[in-house]
Amino acid sequence: MREETSDSEIRELLLGLIRERDQLRSGLKLARAAIVEMESQNIELDRLLSDAHASILAANPKPVVTPATTSWIGMWACSPTEYPSLAPIETLFRTGQTQQALNWMPSFLKREDLDDLHHVNGRLLYAAMLQSTGSHLRIALLYAEEALQISNEVRLYELSSKANFWRGLCYLCMDEFANAKWCLALASHLSGHRALVRECQGIVEQQLGRLPEAKREVTTDFKFYCSALMDEFVRGT
Repeated sequence: MREETSDSEIRELLLGLIRERDQLRSGLKLARAAIVEMESQNIELDRLLSDAHASILAANPKPVVTPATTSWIGMWACSPTEYPSLAPIETLFRTGQTQQALNWMPSFLKREDLDDLHHVNGRLLYAAMLQSTGSHLRIALLYAEEALQISNEVRLYELSSKANFWRGLCYLCMDEFANAKWCLALASHLSGHRALVRECQGIVEQQLGRLPEAKREVTTDFKFYCSALMDEFVRGT
């Protein structure tokens, strides 16, 4: 037979529940205070970072790039006034001393005084010279991809287009026409050289038209260096 709970037992039970409730309320108040404090610290940190960024920009103003006089070495646009550190190497390349120019490049790319523009264009010039030899296309592609990664990281999107153009040329020379097609598509808004990009796209489309449908897809190791959605869309995954 079940025993009835006495009034005193019920009272103790209720008091215990009240104590637990009060403890929870106290804990919630402490947690809320901690959250408010963290939000205040985040606001202050954001202000300090903004002030520091503004100070850095004021101390190191972005240089104004003046339009360069451009000449062409094969498919490479030579701009000595815009990239003066590259001028001696470009001169060697332009005068047919390609091997000597190639010998200069490894030490040039290791220099610690180069800005982002020279880092990207140095790698693209190296890719152009390697591609011109016809026997180092995979290495040329690697340097073009390095240039693309750097330009994307520092948001030099015009140079990203230029890097994609050189990737496209490397793939074109390696007869990987679907890869070349997508690189040139990503380079299609390269300012000042759209006609050249369209000319290369025409060559690629002509070559793709000669291939069976099954061979018109990008290779499994091809990298878009853009959103995962783009990758999934093109691969049909």
